[in-house]
Amino acid sequence: MLVPIKWLKEYVDISLTPQELAHELTMHALEVDEVIEKGKDISNVFIGKIEKIEPHPNADKLVICQVNVGPKSETIIQIVTGAKNVFEGAVVPVAMVGAKLPGGFEIKQSKLRGIDSSGMLCSEKELAIAEDAEGILILPSEAPLGENIITYLGLDQAILNIAVLPNRGDCLSIIGIAREISALLKKPLKYPDLSINENNVIHEAMDAKIIIEDKDLCPRYMAKVVKGITISPSPEWMQRKLEASGIRPINNIVDITNYVLLEMGQPLHAFDYDKLVDHTIVVRRAHDKELILTLDGNSRELASDMLAICDQEKPIAVAGVMGGSDTEITENTKNILIESAYFHPTSVRRTSIKLALRSESSHRFEKGVDFAGVEKALNRAAQLMVELGGGKAVEGHADVKDESSPLNRKVTINFDADKINKVLGMSIAQEEMLAILKLLGFVYEMGIIEVPSWRTGDVSRIEDLVEDIIRIYGYENVPVTLPCGYVPFEQLDYIDRLSALTRESLTGNGLSEAVTFSITSPDEFKRLNSIEDQRQAFTITNPLSVEESVMRTQMISSIMNVLAYNKKRQLSNLKLFEIGRVYIKNKEGKPEEQTIAAGALEGELFEGVINSGERKKNMVEYLDVKGIVENLLGTLRIAKYAFEAAKIKIFHSGRTAQIKIGNNVIGTVAQVHPDIIKNYDLTGKIYYFEVNLTKAAQFSSQKIRYKQLPKFPSTRRDTTIWVPEEVTSKQVEDTIFKAGGKLLVSMELLDRYTGQNIHGDNYYNLTYALYFQSEEKTLVDDEVNQLFEKIIESLKTKTGAKFG
Repeated sequence: MLVPIKWLKEYVDISLTPQELAHELTMHALEVDEVIEKGKDISNVFIGKIEKIEPHPNADKLVICQVNVGPKSETIIQIVTGAKNVFEGAVVPVAMVGAKLPGGFEIKQSKLRGIDSSGMLCSEKELAIAEDAEGILILPSEAPLGENIITYLGLDQAILNIAVLPNRGDCLSIIGIAREISALLKKPLKYPDLSINENNVIHEAMDAKIIIEDKDLCPRYMAKVVKGITISPSPEWMQRKLEASGIRPINNIVDITNYVLLEMGQPLHAFDYDKLVDHTIVVRRAHDKELILTLDGNSRELASDMLAICDQEKPIAVAGVMGGSDTEITENTKNILIESAYFHPTSVRRTSIKLALRSESSHRFEKGVDFAGVEKALNRAAQLMVELGGGKAVEGHADVKDESSPLNRKVTINFDADKINKVLGMSIAQEEMLAILKLLGFVYEMGIIEVPSWRTGDVSRIEDLVEDIIRIYGYENVPVTLPCGYVPFEQLDYIDRLSALTRESLTGNGLSEAVTFSITSPDEFKRLNSIEDQRQAFTITNPLSVEESVMRTQMISSIMNVLAYNKKRQLSNLKLFEIGRVYIKNKEGKPEEQTIAAGALEGELFEGVINSGERKKNMVEYLDVKGIVENLLGTLRIAKYAFEAAKIKIFHSGRTAQIKIGNNVIGTVAQVHPDIIKNYDLTGKIYYFEVNLTKAAQFSSQKIRYKQLPKFPSTRRDTTIWVPEEVTSKQVEDTIFKAGGKLLVSMELLDRYTGQNIHGDNYYNLTYALYFQSEEKTLVDDEVNQLFEKIIESLKTKTGAKFG
């Protein structure tokens, strides 16, 4: 929010420099992003009057102006210009020779097509007070000749760019900021006089009728009529205040509504009273597909969840967002109906987003305006319209409100100075606390604090008072003390603990963690050739964009996007993982949140050096990824799992396994299908894994059991087996373990080979290391050999294995 300091000074005395004021606000109330000083780059520019204009003898598009710059120069100076809007008698900004303008421009004596030019006539753009301009800035005829343009236009003032917090809608106004400064500097706040001269009041009954059909979305609507208005430009002082605050002046009536919006934080709207059918305002929900032509010239389709301001026939405004063109103020407008209302913040925000229509009004309504301030703003606007529009206010006003609304009630808090000091861990006198609260608008009586109407949405308990007291008192005044007492450890739920163990395991295996959004694009399902999954995805009602419109149902798209992002930046040999959430429909069709650990590896697993000094490549293979997952499952204390071959269309057939415990699938290890790799503009082999931590949690042993170290050594036997391709490695391993009995304590898969061999193409090769050990004695070779032969015979019989 742009806040001119000169405007602030009308409500509170400020003796600080702009930089000092910005520091105080940032430290105690609101963050000031920057201090803007528009006039600092302008020098030697004064107000002048064009006395005479002559055509340029050598250029049709140029004219020669004789300009009187008043007491700052003894003679009239000659300036050549191509501006089309100059005329004799025009009062304009004149940049003299030697003048400096924003952007580093310096005005020099020059000749234009053979004619001397001793300066330049300036536009608003050249003075950096507007982004664009159609010609020279024409000033009011009464502007004093010779006065410095910086002083006249108020460019000598500083403007604060303040970032207002979402819960402080009361500070989206000049008076709101002034109130904060008043408390900081301990100086009184001066409110504007809202009275209207009795001579400018029409003593007749106001015939406007207000009907509210939905008091939930509009608990209060006020209206006042001003008649006999003359539409004209607003006075220079008002235009400059609006421009300094970032709002373009239009005419006196529209400018007044914007001025009060900035001054008091209450959005207003002015309707042409004579264009209202039956002089009636109806506040109702719009009908589906009802149309309105808004003030920006666009026809907009409304929906039944939007609030509309209507007359007896049609919508004339989108409540809290923008007015309609049917009742807009024009140069022929004579009578005005001023609207001042409270619209529900959520309703305004929802409507604003759906219509893609943001305005200064909607911004304030979304934060919540002052329910009691509705009337003050209405009276202020009427007063200014009478004063600056030449009209007269009809006596009284319409005020329709929901008396039972919580907004219509006072908010009170039991004051307890001891509790406040206990929370702060320091001692502030009760009198000082109450003084701070009084400056902020709180009222204290008999141990009760009454919250001001403009803070009821933000302050409701004593902890809120603590925050206000300490920020004004100053955080820098809090004494430095060491913490004492018991500091509890963070209690993680079991899924969080498994996530932490997963992170430790995977980073220990050399993987890097990625973090992505759980909101994704529908296009991801197309890239995965998985349209049926898209039907199961939950769609966001009001997405910020199509690319962020659905909740993800799987992790692989996020992992593939991260791979693609890094590959485009010339990174290779990527090994990464993410612990994130997916959102699945349960049997009732409701969302079920699951935590998934997923990752991918590609390129080289590690780099080595052989004796010749040549680089040796060790490319990632399926078994490398399987080993990482096995290590992870061990870290999670999950046992009795099995890898079973599976067919999943996004993965390579024959190189996909599901991790199962009984009939429960808790994960996957696979090589990504080439078509999917191509859809993400990637190349090469990519291996993917995932473990569903939500499902795995029920199989993770929460108790750590210690086992005595073996007293006797183990014996190892290696074997190479050729098995038919229809026999899975799991079947082989189950057969080995069953035949080996209790003395076979473990085994390790050393190698897997597929290709040409003496047994035929339908066989593949597995090499295992078998470890035998007894808890009672040292095994001798004969005992181990007998077991080994038993295993060999069992494999031949049950799996059709061949050896040699």
